[in-house]
Amino acid sequence: MLVGSGPGGVADGLVLFAGIFAVPGAVQEHGGDERGGFLDAGLLLTRHRNNLKAGMTPQDAAASALNSAGRAVLFAGTTVCIALLGMLVLRVGYVSGLGIAAAITVLFTVAAAVTLLPALLGFLGMRVLVPPGTPAAGR
Repeated sequence: MLVGSGPGGVADGLVLFAGIFAVPGAVQEHGGDERGGFLDAGLLLTRHRNNLKAGMTPQDAAASALNSAGRAVLFAGTTVCIALLGMLVLRVGYVSGLGIAAAITVLFTVAAAVTLLPALLGFLGMRVLVPPGTPAAGR
């Protein structure tokens, strides 16, 4: 398998591009350190749960959360990608490879946050309101 699971798996798949630009070993070692995606997911989940508590259906709550928090996630991800790609200006192979690899990782993380997460939240329905560890969580 060329790409592993999770945000760090994207960095594993970047080995394919080693012939095009220098992919530093640090990318493979720290590719899973992309924590911004968890903050994006938390923002979307909180907005979704608030919408459910306000009486929306799970599908409408997911769509509304994506409409509001999804814009913030896209803006933040775009800003980070532009900043990382700014490393190309230095014209140092190692630094350019690091910037491109990190930007691709952020791109895939943001894409997952705005596509897969809302679909999962709509599928889970009202179960996202049940705190883990309670007897109702097993149902």
